Amino acid sequence: MGKKVSINLAAHAVALDAMFAIDSDSTAIGDPSDRYAAHLLFGAGSAKDAKAVSGFWSDSFGGTFATTGTGSVQPGGFDISYQYPDSLFINRWRLDQAGLRWDITARDAQGKEAPFAAYRLTRTSCPG
Repeated sequence: MGKKVSINLAAHAVALDAMFAIDSDSTAIGDPSDRYAAHLLFGAGSAKDAKAVSGFWSDSFGGTFATTGTGSVQPGGFDISYQYPDSLFINRWRLDQAGLRWDITARDAQGKEAPFAAYRLTRTSCPG
């Protein structure tokens, strides 16, 4: 939050279409050495709970910060949360005509929430 970035996000189906993967790579505008990347996996719920979403988060901070997540389908997208020792990180993904919104909120042990990151993405053609 408070730092403008350029982000490239690519998504594709994996595991015989049972899951999808998102790879994001961002660079702070004005500081090309300030980079961050994440590889995210998402899977749909079972026949018992078709609205459930599960996931796996891994990023350029390394294996110590890799974690699983759980969530649910929501109108226009889905929510998924990842528990870390100090906070729960709630990721809200929404797709509409304007593009993709990805908002991350941190909730501490006392239940206090604070915005952590917000991305607004629009589709572009991939380079040849």
